[in-house]
Amino acid sequence: MRVLLDSQESQLIACNKGRYFRAADGQLLLQAGPFVAALEFATGRSAILAGKPSSDFFMAAVRDAAGDGERNAAAPPPESPEHLSRCVMIGDDAHDDVLGAMDVGMQAILLRTGKYRQGDECRLPRRPLFVAEDIAQAVDFLSATGRLRT
Repeated sequence: MRVLLDSQESQLIACNKGRYFRAADGQLLLQAGPFVAALEFATGRSAILAGKPSSDFFMAAVRDAAGDGERNAAAPPPESPEHLSRCVMIGDDAHDDVLGAMDVGMQAILLRTGKYRQGDECRLPRRPLFVAEDIAQAVDFLSATGRLRT
């Protein structure tokens, strides 16, 4: 905190703003987000977010998934709304995974594993594409609805 207060050139860079994670014993523990928020409040500076739920993070993943190979000239660019709407994020964090992806125009599937808490999907401002019990059910859903390309 002292470095941020003493030097205007210093930047607060956060790997993520996750609220909590589930430990091996099942307990929910604080993740980086609450600490980042405390530093932002104490210093009056905003963190540069390098991970979820940053739109830059999701856009980088989409560009990476699109690959560097020759792209069909008729295909939309990876950052286009048409392309993004065909991308699906699968995750157990309703805010950082699901809402973060939907905020950039992707679709999302919420898993009832890991961080999931009962009713998370009801606390989102809009519904995810699907809520699955596990990754296998999510993949089955994508396959059954024609969204999975192999």
